[in-house]
Amino acid sequence: MKDVRKRTLGSCFGCTTSTLHTLALIGHIVGVAFGVGGATATDMVFVRCLRLRHIDQTLATVLELASKLVTAGMVLLTLSGIVLIRTGTHTSERFWAKMVVVIVVAANGACAHWFTFPRRLSLRWRTLVGS
Repeated sequence: MKDVRKRTLGSCFGCTTSTLHTLALIGHIVGVAFGVGGATATDMVFVRCLRLRHIDQTLATVLELASKLVTAGMVLLTLSGIVLIRTGTHTSERFWAKMVVVIVVAANGACAHWFTFPRRLSLRWRTLVGS
C-alpha cells in the first residue's frame, strides 16, 4: 500500500510548519518595522524639503533609500503574510480589516512614489524653487 501523506508548506522547505510559521511571523514583524520606519523617514525628509524649498543631494539620497526600505518592507510583509495564511493562520474580521489597511497604505505609498515625489522633487522644481 502506498503511503500518501499530505504535503505541507513546511515540509517543502525541510522544516516543520510550526517553525515556518514562527519564521514568517518574525519576517512579518520586520516587514512592518521596515515599512513604518522608511515611511516615517520619507515623510520627514519630504516635509523638510518642502519647508526649505529646495533639496540637496544628501536629502535626495535619503529619500531614495527610505523609499527602497518601504518597498522592501511591503514585499516582506506580503510574502510573510502569504506564508502565515498557508501555515494555518485563521482569517477573521480582524484579519480582513488589517488587509484593508495594508492595501490602503500600499496604494497611498504607490501614489506618493509615482506621482507626488517625482513632481515635487524633479530637476525643474529644484531649479525653480530651490535656487
